[in-house]
Amino acid sequence: MAYALEIGPEGDSGDGDTWDAWYEWYPAPPTLGDQGPEGPVEVCLLLRP
Repeated sequence: MAYALEIGPEGDSGDGDTWDAWYEWYPAPPTLGDQGPEGPVEVCLLLRP
């Protein structure tokens, strides 16, 4: 299995990558911490067979 992802033009992760699907679910409201919102999160990514 592989992620349904097209790597960006520079070939480095995070450099213009395009995900076919990315879902985030927050089971509890986030709280504001020193570096921004904090709290539990579940991330679902589409896979390719």
